[in-house]
Amino acid sequence: MRTVAIGVLLATFAGTSVTATAQSGPPSTNGPPLRETLQWLTGASEAESGDGDEFHTFESNGNDVCSATITENRSAASPGFWIKLTFSLADIDPDDIRVNDLSNGEYAIPGKFAVDFHTTNYVKKIMVTSNSYAGPVATSDYIYFTNDWLAPKFAKAFAHAARFCGAKKSVF
Repeated sequence: MRTVAIGVLLATFAGTSVTATAQSGPPSTNGPPLRETLQWLTGASEAESGDGDEFHTFESNGNDVCSATITENRSAASPGFWIKLTFSLADIDPDDIRVNDLSNGEYAIPGKFAVDFHTTNYVKKIMVTSNSYAGPVATSDYIYFTNDWLAPKFAKAFAHAARFCGAKKSVF
């Protein structure tokens, strides 16, 4: 099993940024169907994210497959600590999903990569809840910490799923 750490980034990393392959326009019919893409995102997140202290899950809602939830579990922060992000894949900017190598730069974290994404036009449509604070908080972006193997694959599958759900790129 590969070791992965995820979480909300509070500092700016000066790492190398690589943009995931992205195409604007209608959903691609050349790739796997949405159902299989969501199955891969769910399975790969579950299988590849655990490191003994942190892991995350990716889930889609059976009634609305474009509704997604990413849950971070961080036992290293405190026992039972979790953060949950709920959003629609249709709200994600599929053309600006980036893979970042965090092993470079001033705040280097050797062996770590991140996938960062945001909503179209940075509208605060991602709802964040946690067992450490009251009430949901709206945000427009997220950083998904992972490893060099999962990061580019997750970014590609995530952009593919967003396009299938009708996501549009930001104006600028």
